[in-house]
Amino acid sequence: LLHLCDRRQRPMCIRARAWEATNLYTVASAIVAAARRREETRGSHWREDFPERADGAWQGHLVTRLVGNTLTTTYEPLEGQRS
Repeated sequence: LLHLCDRRQRPMCIRARAWEATNLYTVASAIVAAARRREETRGSHWREDFPERADGAWQGHLVTRLVGNTLTTTYEPLEGQRS
């Protein structure tokens, strides 16, 4: 996309592309962290080490947050469900 940038704006475009790449890496890391935390197979999420669904254990959401420079993933049960 740099060819779309005006010559005078090229440094700003390079910074924007670097920022976009950093964001893509962060989002991909969050997806991987949540997938690794889920210890079951469900839909397109398939794990060889956990080949079955675990409905009783996974009635909630995995929430991944960026705290400082660290991603943290927690399990939050649905309201009315036990953890």
